[in-house]
Amino acid sequence: MFRHLCVLVLLVMIISSFYQPSVLGNFSMDNYVEVYFMPVDASRVLHRIVELINNAHSYVYLATFILDERDIVDALINASKRGLDVRVVSDSDIMRDYQQVLHRLENSGIGVKLDNRAGDYMHDKFIVIDDKIVITGSTNFRDRSFYGNNNDLIIIHDQNVALNYKAEFLEMYSGIFGSGEKTLHPTSRIDGLIVEDYFSPEDHVASRIESYIEHANKSILVAAYVFTNNRLANALVNAASRGVSVYLVVESYSLETISSMKSIIDYMSKNGVHVYPDINPYTMHCKFFIIDGKIVITGSYNPTYHAEYRNDENIIIIHSRRVAEWYKWYYLNYLLPNGTRLIIRVIDDSGNPVSGAVVNALDMDTGGKASGVTNTSGVSVVTITSMRPGHHVKITVSTNGFFGGRGSATITVKLGPNNVTIIVEKYNMRILVFIIGIIALVSGVFAVEKLYFFFKRRRN
Repeated sequence: MFRHLCVLVLLVMIISSFYQPSVLGNFSMDNYVEVYFMPVDASRVLHRIVELINNAHSYVYLATFILDERDIVDALINASKRGLDVRVVSDSDIMRDYQQVLHRLENSGIGVKLDNRAGDYMHDKFIVIDDKIVITGSTNFRDRSFYGNNNDLIIIHDQNVALNYKAEFLEMYSGIFGSGEKTLHPTSRIDGLIVEDYFSPEDHVASRIESYIEHANKSILVAAYVFTNNRLANALVNAASRGVSVYLVVESYSLETISSMKSIIDYMSKNGVHVYPDINPYTMHCKFFIIDGKIVITGSYNPTYHAEYRNDENIIIIHSRRVAEWYKWYYLNYLLPNGTRLIIRVIDDSGNPVSGAVVNALDMDTGGKASGVTNTSGVSVVTITSMRPGHHVKITVSTNGFFGGRGSATITVKLGPNNVTIIVEKYNMRILVFIIGIIALVSGVFAVEKLYFFFKRRRN
């Protein structure tokens, strides 16, 4: 019996060793917070949103810049048919291209209110259900937002947060856009978890974000579809100047087409902020900040003038290392197009800089390669296109000349400056040993030859 039990345990251990738990999204924490990222979690999060709408008992209020995702629209219509209070707030500038969706909603008895202001937008993206649940983030409720664009979506299960979003929704549904009452109780405690929610323009969102940037000590990771807010740009530059590692991934199309954005991004890039245009062939649509690996600020709010003063926007601030770790994971693996640069310093065994040395780097995780040559200070800067933080990189250095030296190192790339020092010998010892060996061999041949003739003469 004991032997059979041991065999069973061994089999379980073997089978378990082949199981790798998923690390993609669908992260939940104590049934209060759910986190999803697009496009990796698209199918799962759509199923989850529809499930929550289908399980609603009283009402479903949806505010979105764009609405055309069929499963969500069908779920709203079905909820209305069940007798629930279903309402939608959206923006006329964009939804004029989705008249069929609007007609379906209205013909099903769903109340629809549009922001008809020209040039200013109802830019929120949230759903509030039954005074219990809030769904928000950067994700518009349209097909491409889930299956093509980079987006984040977070689900909060809390009455206080839900009531704040409900009040904001009803304010807009009553026809008040681009203004309104301040959030009276923006901070909620959910079983020890602190969550703040604010709405623009009434809650002065930029000042809230700026405060967290000013108190950052270690790192700030930012993803922005558009970034034209000088106040927040200065805050990031100031953070970088006091030694905080500041990274910014921006949507490349916005950077190419918005001249005011380009000048602000150039300013930040020249003043210590590590800026990376995204490489998603669709759109990098996220708008979030990760502060010191413990605070996440996300929502519909882009750092722009219109988002701060004219549009209707929302942000949610979550104080949680676990949530921040998931956002950081997504940032490093799906948003950051290139890892940080390798700054390689080459010196000889006397500590002197070696100029003209050839540096080769190999990303052992992807096979990507790059090379460079050291300058007069013995420094070469190398970036491999595929390189990301966490990758293993093999660096080899060779110096010119017959007696040129060699050196090598293998490092794990980290977030932040990757400063590597490699020592090369003044002379290539393998060549020197080879030459000494040749000399020794030739000397040996001569010695043997002399001995041969010496003994030959003695015989004669």
